[in-house]
Amino acid sequence: MDTFEKHFREFPKFLSNINSWYPDYLVPVAKKGGKLLKASGDATRWDPERVKYRVFFELNDPPLKGQRVAVFDDATQYTSTLFEYRTYFENRGAIVRTFSFVGHD
Repeated sequence: MDTFEKHFREFPKFLSNINSWYPDYLVPVAKKGGKLLKASGDATRWDPERVKYRVFFELNDPPLKGQRVAVFDDATQYTSTLFEYRTYFENRGAIVRTFSFVGHD
């Protein structure tokens, strides 16, 4: 079993933890995060329409006041990107939680 397969086994549990917060939107930080969501299949248990990339919000400017936005990153080194996303959504009135998936040996 390679490293990805080993750590990916825990990814559905990670998504379940995010889902237990009942976010209105799930925002992956990078395209790879979206691919991991698709690979997880039923583990997401939410409407795929709630999964949006940041560019969706920038182009469409939907109302976010009071909306729960879960931002997740599949790999985090310094957390600066998560902080940037948090600030972006909080400035638009959203309630934000950030999540980072960390696989370790």
